[in-house]
Amino acid sequence: MTAAQMLKIIEGSKPKYNDRYKYALENALKLLLNRKAFSYNKDDDAQYKNYRAKAIREGKIAMEDTLGQAASLSGGLSNSYAVSAAQQQYNNNLNQLQNIIPQLYAKALERYKLEGEKLQGNVNNYLTLQNNDIKAFEKQLSAWQKDRSYYLSKAKQEAAEAEKRAKYSRGGGTTKQKRKARFRDKLFSLLERQRLKR
Repeated sequence: MTAAQMLKIIEGSKPKYNDRYKYALENALKLLLNRKAFSYNKDDDAQYKNYRAKAIREGKIAMEDTLGQAASLSGGLSNSYAVSAAQQQYNNNLNQLQNIIPQLYAKALERYKLEGEKLQGNVNNYLTLQNNDIKAFEKQLSAWQKDRSYYLSKAKQEAAEAEKRAKYSRGGGTTKQKRKARFRDKLFSLLERQRLKR
């Protein structure tokens, strides 16, 4: 196979870059960049709702216990002091609920930060995979360019040699080569005449 033929094959097999992670990276970036700013609303927090339900339940129990104790001391009769004390016990339980809100806020903020780190990690992972693919492609392209350059040089060399041979066969070349060619032609002509005379 000639160098020109090899060059044609090589030029037809140029490596192409296929960005396998383009869409995954774009989606990961969208999720990260379109993320809403942190906000906290206790009424949307499932943990707060659980704490609130528990505080109300325990407050009612505490209120009923206080009313029951006051009634037993007063012979089963309810009085304003007992009602006030029971209400105070109920309110204390609900006030404890307010003390838990800063902790719930901190937990929600921590979850938000962790989610952001996870999204950033996804972007970084896809960037790493994409960069690895780019490096592998650049390596293939470099090898292809090296092969192409080699066979291009060889094809030019072969073409130049073919041109030289063609030139010499047409009587071209140096003066010495031209003399040799004329001598050869004369010799051939002389031998041909002698053959015809026989």
